[in-house]
Amino acid sequence: MNKVGIFLRTYKGDAHFLPYCLKSIRDNARGFGQVRVVCPKSSESVIRPIVEKFGYDFKTCPEYLNDYRGQKVTKAMADTFLDADERDVTHILFTDTDTIFTRNFSPKSFCSKRTGKPLIIYRDYETLINEEPFLVHWQKTTSEIMGQEVKREYMRRQPFLYSITTLQKFRRFCIEKHSRTIEELVDTDAKLGKFGPDLPKERVSIYNAIGAFCDFYDPSGYEFIHQFEAGEYECVQLWSWGESKVFLETLRSEEAQVRINRLSEPQKEYFNALSRNSIEEIYRQL
Repeated sequence: MNKVGIFLRTYKGDAHFLPYCLKSIRDNARGFGQVRVVCPKSSESVIRPIVEKFGYDFKTCPEYLNDYRGQKVTKAMADTFLDADERDVTHILFTDTDTIFTRNFSPKSFCSKRTGKPLIIYRDYETLINEEPFLVHWQKTTSEIMGQEVKREYMRRQPFLYSITTLQKFRRFCIEKHSRTIEELVDTDAKLGKFGPDLPKERVSIYNAIGAFCDFYDPSGYEFIHQFEAGEYECVQLWSWGESKVFLETLRSEEAQVRINRLSEPQKEYFNALSRNSIEEIYRQL
């Protein structure tokens, strides 16, 4: 695989998570190109100083009335944030701000050992009905986008590795299939979706949509693997509650400790070491 960049789309409400995420990338990432953090202009004054502390690239994206939907658009357009001297970048690794990497990783960590292709991890929706029923609604909405029944759920775990070519094909697909840009399809300027009154408000799961697109229309660039066969996680993802929750409160919560206790000993040790630090202590280590 050629050069791979790392891409994070964030906003000021996740500022408490960001130093921990970036520190875990700095500690553990090997063999990547530029690490790029993108946020709306309104979050720049909060996010830029954190990113610059780590020496990573910072860019702003358009403002969206509904930024929860807007961040999905930014991810789908991640290749448009590349600089002119990054023409050798062929793939982008997407991760979210509330994700902590707990051991060394490289682009090969997210590729098949057999074929060298990026892995897309899935579960069948029919097995999720009882286990994770809150995710099953994505089957209907993703099927609407693909124009055919989608039987797999692809938003299994962070991070996600896609080729730039796939992102470009996906955006063209949105226009050719629905006569809408990705911004219009996600509906960033409205509070309710337009696909039908019986669908949930959030009609696009961007990782599910791109995963299904790869499966149906760009399968040669990927290897698809069931979640139970995918091996140990490279990272741990918490849930971001924005400004209403300080990161360390989340990290020390009962839910987080349950997840941490499932880790291998080296991962658990790294993660617990992070939880003992404050943001100020992390800054002092830079």
